[in-house]
Amino acid sequence: MSDNQTPNSPGPAPPPTGGQPGWAGGPPPGAPPPGTPPGAPGTPPGAPGTPPGAPGPQPGWGGQPPGGPPPASGLDPRIGGLLSYLFGWLGGLIIYLTQRDRELRFHGAQSILLSIAVLALYLGLSIVSGILGIIPVLDVIGGILFFVVFALLWIPVLGLFIFMCVKGYNLEHYKLPYIGDMAERWAVK
Repeated sequence: MSDNQTPNSPGPAPPPTGGQPGWAGGPPPGAPPPGTPPGAPGTPPGAPGTPPGAPGPQPGWGGQPPGGPPPASGLDPRIGGLLSYLFGWLGGLIIYLTQRDRELRFHGAQSILLSIAVLALYLGLSIVSGILGIIPVLDVIGGILFFVVFALLWIPVLGLFIFMCVKGYNLEHYKLPYIGDMAERWAVK
């Protein structure tokens, strides 16, 4: 080192000491020894001198997932079928309005109609309970009856929505009685 050079100045690096591997022009660790013909066993794919058509480096993260490109809408149809029922009428309405696939629109429409039917059932139950509440002797019985029937109906309704979530996820064209025919007519609109 000369007098005007500092330790951080550019210039050739001094040779390392201690006999590090790969110094003095040798191959890097894992590379084939010098003089190995291109494409010979032990040559990494895509190395300089590999013949054309030899397998190149494998793509890393960020490549196209297997199974082809996603659908044009960006939503997997199976997920759309599941979401139709998972969020009740709101999920059905979003799927019905945003998707063009007939099967997804069917599940969206059926979810909307199923939610309306459940709402009508609970509304009817509320009206009956209210009428019973007007009658002095039956007001307590009406309130208890409403609570018990409401609680007992909630379990099968939840089970039905879970069942329909599974059917929607599997893209099975499962028609509910009365509601399914109407949903099919909505799906083609």
